[in-house]
Order: sequence, then C-alpha cells, then structure tokens
Amino acid sequence: MNRMAATAAAAGPAAPPDDLPDGPAPRASVSVIMVVYMTGEALAESLVCVLKDPVIGELVIVDNGSTSSESAVLKSFASSDPRITLIAGQGNVGFARGANLGARRATGDVLMFLNPDAFLQPGCIDGLVQELAG
Repeated sequence: MNRMAATAAAAGPAAPPDDLPDGPAPRASVSVIMVVYMTGEALAESLVCVLKDPVIGELVIVDNGSTSSESAVLKSFASSDPRITLIAGQGNVGFARGANLGARRATGDVLMFLNPDAFLQPGCIDGLVQELAG
C-alpha cells in the first residue's frame, strides 16, 4: 500500500448513522426507458408486458424514427395510459443518445432500459428492485 492509500484507509468499520428510519425502506419508483426504431410486430406485445407490471410507474418511449404504423401504435398507447411519456420528432439519433433523452425525462428512482422486442416476465422488475434495495 502506498503512503496515500495508507492514510485514507479506515481503521475499522464505520458506525451506522443514528438517523436511519426504522422499518423497511420505501419502495423505489421504477421508470422503464425504451428506445424504439422499426421494431416490428413485437413492439405492441412488449408495451403490453411493461404496462401489466404494477411495479412500473413510468414508461418513457423514445421514438427514433419508426414507420408510420409503429408511430401510430406508440401514439395510441401513449394516449391510453398516463404512465407513458412519448418522445418523438428527433429522428434516428442512435441508441445511446435516445437512451440519454429518455433518462433525462424519466422521474423514477430506478431506471431500467428495455429493448422494444423484449417481453418482461411477471415479477422480474420487483425482483430487480428488491435486489437493488438489498
């Protein structure tokens, strides 16, 4: 260990803070971020799977330039569920930039990036949140 690290190392375990609340931690709010670009038939089923999960409080969809029929599907879903935020009109800015656009708009404590052709299974998001809390 060099001298710098030796002076920064703790002598023992830190004491827990006195102001921790009693009881379980509050449940984290979850935002799913989905970047969509010409996904095809899987898109509607994927959206249904996300919206069925009661743990998910928000779905942010970044439309990276879908076909007109996919765009109509996205608009229909967005108008039917207040948990959905649809970001469109920026064209195909690529996955990373689209993901960043969605993350900036998301309000959840936990952000989950999901491909639009993935189908969430019941309980998987709850399991993820429990692991993160632990």
